[in-house]
Amino acid sequence: MDTLVLAAGSATITAVVADSFLTRGRGLLARPRLEAGQGLLIRPCNSVHTCFMRQPLDLVGLSRADEGMAEVTWLAQHVRPWRFRWASRRTRDILELPAGEIARSRLMLGDRLRIDRPPEAEA
Repeated sequence: MDTLVLAAGSATITAVVADSFLTRGRGLLARPRLEAGQGLLIRPCNSVHTCFMRQPLDLVGLSRADEGMAEVTWLAQHVRPWRFRWASRRTRDILELPAGEIARSRLMLGDRLRIDRPPEAEA
């Protein structure tokens, strides 16, 4: 799977990309717990569930994240296990983060995230 770096201001998040039927369906199930600064970018996606999850998540809706930039279109903080969330109509991709990451990163609606490949992936 691909890895991307998303940056807004001084906040940086390294996200694994789930963009196939299998990787989107699996999501974070059976994966190690996300640490601060880590995430899973699900694309395309405009709704998520937290069924079978062991920890709460922060969810960030993004406009189409293909041209090196994406706008934050929707935020859901501290979504507990066994919940469903539907994003705004403008949301095309969803970034799943550990609970508390939205506040730590100071993400807000309308923020623009720069999207890059990690340095080791560019070689």
